[in-house]
Amino acid sequence: MYLLRSFMEFGATDCVFGAVYDPVVVKTCIEAGRGAILPLRIGGKIGLSSGLPLDLDKVEVREISSDLRQVGLDGTSISAGAAAWLYVDGIDVLVISERSQVYTESLFLNIGLDVSGKRLIGLKSGRHFEADFSKFSEKIFYVATPGALDMNFRDFQFRERDEDFYPRVLDPLGLDHVIEN
Repeated sequence: MYLLRSFMEFGATDCVFGAVYDPVVVKTCIEAGRGAILPLRIGGKIGLSSGLPLDLDKVEVREISSDLRQVGLDGTSISAGAAAWLYVDGIDVLVISERSQVYTESLFLNIGLDVSGKRLIGLKSGRHFEADFSKFSEKIFYVATPGALDMNFRDFQFRERDEDFYPRVLDPLGLDHVIEN
């Protein structure tokens, strides 16, 4: 939610953000129906590391799906569960009911949301999206936000391990000299 909050504070428009795991919001949107406009509290429900929820007024439910799927990197079909495409203040937001990263554009297209022409696309994903989204993205920026999963492994505070691991140490096993010979 940190990145979506930043989009909104910056006043970004013509952009998309997703996929947010929030089954409560999805259920509420399904009950309200397509075209409904309602206030919603998105994200921040799982625990403190998820960050604070984002309270939004006048959120439009653009579309709902009972079983939104995407094509995975290996061509298989991956379910994101029931889903809702929301629109608020110039930003399209995809909310899903089953945890899933964004692998391909198909996750958005399968609910009717074409992201290819958007000025800004914010994805909750590791690096899995890169192959598919790079075909229409001019630039890709990786953003480290606070939260449950921080990809900056150097800064992890381990309780039961030494500090001798990659990437903190470039050659933790001392094999560089073996490879050179």
